[in-house]
Amino acid sequence: MLLKVYRREVIAGVLLLTLLSVPLRSSLRDGSTMPGYVRVMALCLQRSDRACLQRFDGVEDLDDGTLRYALLGGPLSLSPLSLKRLSPALTEAGIRFFQEGDWVLALESFQASLQIDRATGDLPGTATGLGNMARVLERVGNLSKAEEAYREAWELRGRLRDSRGQALMLNGLGKLALQSRRYGDARTLLHQSLEISQRERFQDTATMALITLERVEERGNRPWEALAVMKRLRRIEAEAGKGESRNREFEILFRRERVLGLIAEQRRELEKSEEWLEMKQERLFFLFSLSALLTLLVILLLKLLCHKRETNRLTEELSRRDPLTGLSNRFGMLERIEFERVRLRRKKVPFSLLLMNFDGFNSLNERFGFEEGDRVLREVAKALRENLREEDRVGRLEGNTFLAVLPETAAEGANEAGEKVRRHVENLAFFSRDEGYGVKLSLGIVAVEDSTLCAEELIETVDRVLCRGREKGKS
Repeated sequence: MLLKVYRREVIAGVLLLTLLSVPLRSSLRDGSTMPGYVRVMALCLQRSDRACLQRFDGVEDLDDGTLRYALLGGPLSLSPLSLKRLSPALTEAGIRFFQEGDWVLALESFQASLQIDRATGDLPGTATGLGNMARVLERVGNLSKAEEAYREAWELRGRLRDSRGQALMLNGLGKLALQSRRYGDARTLLHQSLEISQRERFQDTATMALITLERVEERGNRPWEALAVMKRLRRIEAEAGKGESRNREFEILFRRERVLGLIAEQRRELEKSEEWLEMKQERLFFLFSLSALLTLLVILLLKLLCHKRETNRLTEELSRRDPLTGLSNRFGMLERIEFERVRLRRKKVPFSLLLMNFDGFNSLNERFGFEEGDRVLREVAKALRENLREEDRVGRLEGNTFLAVLPETAAEGANEAGEKVRRHVENLAFFSRDEGYGVKLSLGIVAVEDSTLCAEELIETVDRVLCRGREKGKS
């Protein structure tokens, strides 16, 4: 047999002198021209590692000629019995390399073992090989490949109804999630592992899951949950009653003190945040009170401004209105005449003035009193509003004199409006002291077609027309 101890040294020396040349090194680096277990054995020979070669002792078909032929790149065909013996040997060699920290040889050994187990249909061996590969990949930092291996191994363990293996694979996936800072996924996976371990009463896998879960909670800044996990772990260790439980208890107490320190620090930060929040609330209350006061002041100021504006409007309106009749006063009528003058100058739209005066108004006051005279004035004002157009403006200039401004009205239209008003006013019947009486109205009409005269001059003009009419005996 090849793997006798006394023959290994000879083979190693021969192969080191004849085979480990540049072509062999290139084939070892390439790794595609020889099976995985041949690469492991060649590496053992290259290192002159007797202990490594002893792992393959008892494997048939591996004589010196066959191995040399395989190392040169030729086909290598072993019997099924040899393959079944070779896979555990490769796994054992990989474990040794893993313990020594030789990740390259460990990964090569586990991959070669996995290749053989897949070829022979050995599901338990395949699951074990995937788990071993995942641990090596996790050590070298290839987390994505390690996660794929763990998940495939977990599925195989499920098909084999291996609850312990499933719990171990879930624990490995939880560690990977912890390293990737996916704390939510890590909690889910570890709780699943813990659930399986408690259901099947696997104390070792439950302990592993709790240890990893405590680290997840601690790094996830959840000290209270980490403390609860520690208490749970301490209870499980106490129930187990193993010799190493005291060391575990010391470790738990140490980590508990650390977590309690984190809790105290978090509590201090919470107190600081509460003080800051209280100060913030006081500031907000002050700002809210100040803003409410300012809002109230603004509302009061706006109300005062609105009241002042309304007062000014009413004052201005009253300054243009006769308090007795409610018609426009002299000032209001002057403004309206100026407005019509501007229209006449811009648009060439004529307007007319209708001046009205009561005959014998003074004798009426002496006969019936001023209150009766005021009542007559109000009734006449009402009649004027009712018998003129809506766009016409009528006002009381003084005493018993009324003036109407007739926009867009020529002389003919003004005469018709004046006659209509006089008929209606003279038909009014008044009664006082059981005595009835009426009023007579005198009119003066001016059609304004030239804007050269101002409002006062126009009023004087229509007043002269009224006076001339009286002198001639016409109303």
